[in-house]
Amino acid sequence: MNVDALPGLDARWRAALAHGEDAIDQPGVLACTFVLRGAMRTADRRWRQGVRNPQLPCQIDDVAVATLSERHVYRVEEQVAECLNAWAHGNRRLHARFTIPDPLDLLAVQARGERIVSLLPEGVSTGHEASNFEFALHDLCHAEKFFDPEHFLGQVGLFSLILAARQGADWAPLTQGFDDAWPAEFHHVAADMNGSPMFLFAALRRKIMNAALRIGADPDAARDALFAALRLPDDVTRSGQLFTVHPNVDPVETRHHADVLTGHFAALGERIMAGRP
Repeated sequence: MNVDALPGLDARWRAALAHGEDAIDQPGVLACTFVLRGAMRTADRRWRQGVRNPQLPCQIDDVAVATLSERHVYRVEEQVAECLNAWAHGNRRLHARFTIPDPLDLLAVQARGERIVSLLPEGVSTGHEASNFEFALHDLCHAEKFFDPEHFLGQVGLFSLILAARQGADWAPLTQGFDDAWPAEFHHVAADMNGSPMFLFAALRRKIMNAALRIGADPDAARDALFAALRLPDDVTRSGQLFTVHPNVDPVETRHHADVLTGHFAALGERIMAGRP
C-alpha cells in the first residue's frame, strides 16, 4: 500500500460517519482504517516505517488491518498495533465512538470490563492532544494497558468500587467543600489512567488527601472516609492505610499490603467478569 490509497480510506471513514456509530459492525477494522488514514494524512509518504519482524497474525482480508499487521506505521507504537490487531480479530471488548465520552460514562464501561476508543471527526476539540489521530492513539494505549492480563481483573474490580462509591450516599459528604480542581483530579484517575490497580489506588488516595489538605481538612480522615465509601473490608482498609513505597519501609511489608489490596480488587473483577454478584 502507498499514500495513493488515502482517498479510499477517506471514503470508508466518511461512509462510517454518515451511518453513525450505532451502525458500526466491525469497529476494530474501522479503527485500523482511521489510524492508517491518520498516519498517511499526518506524515504523507513518511508514514511507512519498515516491515514488522515478526509480523502480527492476520486472518482478515482487509487492507488496513493487513498493513498495520505487516509493517510499522508512523506514530503507531507496538502496543497500539497489537491492540488494533486484537480488536479487529474480535479479541478486545472495545467500543468505537465518534465523540469523547463523559468521564463517569467511561468509568462505568471500565467497571464492566470494557473500554471506549474515540475516533473523532475533523474539527472536534481534542483537548490536550494535537489531533484526532493523536487522540485515538492515546485511547488505544490506554486500552491495551487496561486489557493487560496482569492487571485487567484488578482494574475492573477497582473501577467498579470507585463507580459505586461515586454513586453512593457517602460521596457528597466526603467531597463537600473540595475546591474546583478536585473534579478534574478525580476524573483523571477514573477515566484517564490505566495499568496496575495499586498505581490507580495510590493515585486516588493521594489526590483525595491533597484535596482535603487544600481546604484545611484532615487528610487521614478524608482517606479513611474514601475507604469507607469504597466499602473496603477491615483488613483491606488497614493495608490501604499502611501501603507505601517509601525506601525506609520493609519491602516485605510493602509487598504484603499490595497483595492484600490487589487480591481484593482482582477477586471482585473476576466475579464481575464471570457474571456473579
